[in-house]
Amino acid sequence: MIKYDHKIYDNNILLDEITDILKSNGEVVLKTRGRSMQPFIRDSIDSVLLKSPFDIKVGDVVLANVGTQQRHHYVLHRIDAIDGDNVTLMGDGNCVGKEYCRMSDISGKVISIIRPSGRTFKVTSGRLWKFLLPIRPYLLYIYAKLPDWMK
Repeated sequence: MIKYDHKIYDNNILLDEITDILKSNGEVVLKTRGRSMQPFIRDSIDSVLLKSPFDIKVGDVVLANVGTQQRHHYVLHRIDAIDGDNVTLMGDGNCVGKEYCRMSDISGKVISIIRPSGRTFKVTSGRLWKFLLPIRPYLLYIYAKLPDWMK
């Protein structure tokens, strides 16, 4: 019988390592944490397949450092706008909050979302969800009230 030990790493250390892997054209499957991308990426349930960032455009879901050189803070959010080298990010589960970074702060691009069953979904542009921003708080409220088996 093989016993596996679970190790807990500081997010910044882990995500810095993931960034290094992605820079060398690797790919990483990452279990997600946080509610900012709900309902499309579920907290501590779904995983995402990340690849080196390529052909970055509005609507892509990316892993980006929105912190400083000294104190990294990574988010997995959708690109809301691009203005030259400046990028505006917003989580699908957010209604007002936005983050900002530069193109060079984007570590990876989400290629697909992986459900616990192993089923994968390609990431869409999110145009309809962005259009629904004025009523998103109501939609997210309804989603939060759904029983787990319906999510």
